[in-house]
Amino acid sequence: MKKLLLPAIAMLSLSVTTYAQQNLGVATSNWSTVNSMYLNPANIAGSNEKVTISIFSLNAGLDNNLGSISTVGGVSNNIKDGNTNIFNYSSSSSAFSMLAPVVDVRGPGAIVSINNKHSIAITTGIRGFNQLNNFDRSLYNTINDPSSVSTGNVDLTSKNFNYTAQLWTEVGISYGVVLLDQGESELRAGATLRYLGGIGYLGLKGNNLDAHYRAGVDSFYVSKSDMQFASNIVSTNDAINNGLSNNNLLSEFFGKKNGMGMGADLGVVYDYKPEAEGYAHSGRNNYKVRISAAVTDLGSIKYKSDVNFNANVTGNGYLTGQGLADNVRNFDDFRAYAKRQGFTADTSRAATKLYMPTALHLSADYNISNNFFVNALYIGNLVNRQNFGNSYYNQVTITPRYDKRAYTVALPITYSMLTNGLKMGIGLRYSGFFVGSDDMLALFAKNQYGFNLYVGGCVPIYRKSNVHGRYYHERDTADEQPELDMEHGGAKDTTDNCPDLVAMSYDSPTTEPALTNQGHTTDTDGDGIPDDEDACPTVAGPASHHGCPLPEDAPKKTANFSTTTIYTGKGRSAIDKESSKTLDQLAVILKEYPRQKIVMYSYTDNSVLAKSLTISWARVASVKKYLVGKGISADRIETHALGAANPVASNDTEEGKAKNRRIVINLVKK
Repeated sequence: MKKLLLPAIAMLSLSVTTYAQQNLGVATSNWSTVNSMYLNPANIAGSNEKVTISIFSLNAGLDNNLGSISTVGGVSNNIKDGNTNIFNYSSSSSAFSMLAPVVDVRGPGAIVSINNKHSIAITTGIRGFNQLNNFDRSLYNTINDPSSVSTGNVDLTSKNFNYTAQLWTEVGISYGVVLLDQGESELRAGATLRYLGGIGYLGLKGNNLDAHYRAGVDSFYVSKSDMQFASNIVSTNDAINNGLSNNNLLSEFFGKKNGMGMGADLGVVYDYKPEAEGYAHSGRNNYKVRISAAVTDLGSIKYKSDVNFNANVTGNGYLTGQGLADNVRNFDDFRAYAKRQGFTADTSRAATKLYMPTALHLSADYNISNNFFVNALYIGNLVNRQNFGNSYYNQVTITPRYDKRAYTVALPITYSMLTNGLKMGIGLRYSGFFVGSDDMLALFAKNQYGFNLYVGGCVPIYRKSNVHGRYYHERDTADEQPELDMEHGGAKDTTDNCPDLVAMSYDSPTTEPALTNQGHTTDTDGDGIPDDEDACPTVAGPASHHGCPLPEDAPKKTANFSTTTIYTGKGRSAIDKESSKTLDQLAVILKEYPRQKIVMYSYTDNSVLAKSLTISWARVASVKKYLVGKGISADRIETHALGAANPVASNDTEEGKAKNRRIVINLVKK
């Protein structure tokens, strides 16, 4: 195997082997769509980024259950010296599986949020797997170290083993959409479609192989062999055997492909957003619980018969480790060697299909408090490992993280069902640049079964998030916040539900009413009602109409709607059946009299002062959304959220609180 593994390692010109992980430390972040989209394509829908330009990322590492490694430095030095004996072999099992190397290089790409609901992405990359599955350890040692001689008699039976090494390019296009955003629920879906270009592959799978080693002899007798060898690598001058240097990566990506296929990712994401509890804060962090399900890497690459070769090897004969190591590198050498050793090698030029590492991703993300989250992720294999192709091994990962727009710090802890052991890592992100490891214990402890490191960068352009009728931009918590005088009717920022956000109402007047020395606002329109109590501070109107002018062009039938109040349930923003009837009638009036518009003021009780503005905005936004859905133009609906201000009844009783949870709707002339 030595001469088989080393060319595969060289093909990426890396100093360490590579293992394709998912960048879990940063992929669970709400501010790194360039990573999270590979866990679930639905994550691009309505993301926090307006535009993201992906530059480059690389994932490198090692994973196996054959044996432990001493140190990361030792692995690197051994490979540089051309030695693949990097393991301290475990005696627990004769069969093992290995991913070494596997590579995932993500190239230039872009993610674009068309609007709050629709997003698209274009991605590129080069991926490669070198994988042994259910391989016998004695057979591996013989091939990996051709000079080894058995010290005792060994009889083994190896069944259903598979070795596949392949390298391919990818160009993908993704689409994400918000299917539902109503009340406490949001549902998103996404899909990625990829063109797969096969560069080269080697495959060896066996239904059965009985091997008999004898002490002191460098050969072993093979009986009842039933193996299949397939490859598009005819001679030692082909892609995987010679490898890829840094100078020809681009030529391999854009050059003619020996195999072609299509791949896909499909996913859905559900967010639970109990807005009354204050989870309606900035951007895509506005949830309490997020449930995600996806199937990734569907598809296959087909190598057509005119560029592909197969050999079915059966019979009995003698083999040596040196002979296998020298001749398993390409089709011609393997076929000739098998025949010389007495085996039957039925050869053909038939098409071969190599399957992608299809996997199931299930996750739950929980918002502990503010920017603290914890994510639970299961990755499960969906591939039949008896086919030519590659696969991931099952794992469960728990990732606590602190996640803000500027940076992310995450600590993924993984239970691997390949090694039946724990991995620990760290993920760090600052804006678009990230570095981390999903498995870093080998840096601090010996006898680990793997190691992983990733690094990459992109240029994100974050957007202002439309949350409950307001546009937000994030503000550092260290920024000084304005503080109003409580005795003048203001509210200190201790009651601000989003102290690290600056809120801007897109409907509110551009100027705030000024405070007088007596602590009351001035009367801008001169109608005798102070601006802080005037529903229309810039237009004169009677007190009976909350300071707004009477609708002059509307007949008497609109009188019942000149000032309308609807009431909301405790801790809810959804519109009940009674309120919907009132709003339906109001929508009819607005359609009949296009010169009219409405001004809405949303109030809460004082149950949760710190969240009262968030709840107010959620409720008034629900009413506006309802009316827009009835065909009323958004520019005819002016919204204001006042929280617990201006109560009309005592908050000491449930009856009084019910009266204070209200939305006052004024019908006014445009």
